[in-house]
Amino acid sequence: MPILTVQPVLYNGHWYRYYNCAAYSVSDIPLEERQHVVHASIMVTVSLGLEFLCFLTLYAISQPHLICSPSYKMMFALEVTEMVEIAVVSIVAQLFDATGTVYCCAPGWDLLFGTGALSVWYFEGQMALALAFNRCLIIYDEGCAQRWFEGWRIVAWIGVPVIGA
Repeated sequence: MPILTVQPVLYNGHWYRYYNCAAYSVSDIPLEERQHVVHASIMVTVSLGLEFLCFLTLYAISQPHLICSPSYKMMFALEVTEMVEIAVVSIVAQLFDATGTVYCCAPGWDLLFGTGALSVWYFEGQMALALAFNRCLIIYDEGCAQRWFEGWRIVAWIGVPVIGA
């Protein structure tokens, strides 16, 4: 007897009953009750402030005496990714909140931005691990860290998470 059995998702099964748009009508909840303009405006303002702070961080990291270090190159990639994540997760989600857009109104856009946010999150996690490995290796053996992260190798350390995300 197999330990794990995988059953296909049936159209009359649990998932289909609760997570599709056939049993839900967007017009059941009036648009005025789905729109949260004040909350969305506050969150977009906070997000734009965070974007500005991220821009200042990018400016600080990109100084010529810092950006030549592989650690700072990885931090730069992380910060650019953070700016993309703030834009996708915060600003787009709050625009949906302000306009009252729910999944059944625009499933394609929801899927697109959700997949984009998940990919950015994957990249950030993998890049943070590479940065932590780099920092620990520098503490342990700086010569070894230079062999692993200098030159074209830093492009590979940044490129692999891009492909993996």
